[in-house]
Amino acid sequence: MSRRDSLKRHVPAPAWQGARALAGKQDAKGRLVDALATRREMRDAPVSATWKWNAVETQVRLALSHPDVACRVRIGEFEVASFSPARLAYLHREIFVALMYYFHAERPDPFIIDGGANIGVSVIFFKMLYPGARVLAFEPAERAYQLLGRNVGPLPGVELHRAALGRENAVVAFYEDQDDPGSLLQSTRRERLTAPRQTTVEQHRLSEFLDGQEVDLLKLDIEGAEQDVVEELADSGAIECVQQLIV
Repeated sequence: MSRRDSLKRHVPAPAWQGARALAGKQDAKGRLVDALATRREMRDAPVSATWKWNAVETQVRLALSHPDVACRVRIGEFEVASFSPARLAYLHREIFVALMYYFHAERPDPFIIDGGANIGVSVIFFKMLYPGARVLAFEPAERAYQLLGRNVGPLPGVELHRAALGRENAVVAFYEDQDDPGSLLQSTRRERLTAPRQTTVEQHRLSEFLDGQEVDLLKLDIEGAEQDVVEELADSGAIECVQQLIV
């Protein structure tokens, strides 16, 4: 069997047709090869065969899209809007292929807190992993939060807040990337970006949202403020509610 036929066996038909159309473009070919590696990388992953095939198809479709324009792509049963296919491909690979937020819950409806939800790919991951999950998500960047609302706002069991997390309730400086609204480096820490645009955002103490509830997973990806949040939880005693933590 030729390499071409071998590849064709593992790519959804519409995506393969797109791949042929772009065969002369070296950058697209490179992205396609990376996407096809998804199947090999997920061979021993603790998820279903359907999950693995969906991950391959999503990576291929993103690889065949123009890397620098806004897009909408299906991830499983969910339609996801993104600022660019390149950004979404990165998030999808980290979350759905590398399974960086994979965890085991003792109940079918875990309570998950997502600090730094960006455009919602992590929220979708949690809802696919546990459809009955309740997800409390925080995202301070204005334009990312707008897409977060579009992508996951209507989902049952999902609650969204445009806010940063920190030691105190306050209005704080927030630093945005003027050229990349989906940047994962936007933060309350100025040093995360070169020449950022300064705005302000509300900051909350996470402990005030827990009210004694058991948190099956606390995921924090908040660009330098993770230690502040964990220490605030420890000082308030609310850290005792957290069963698993991913930072």
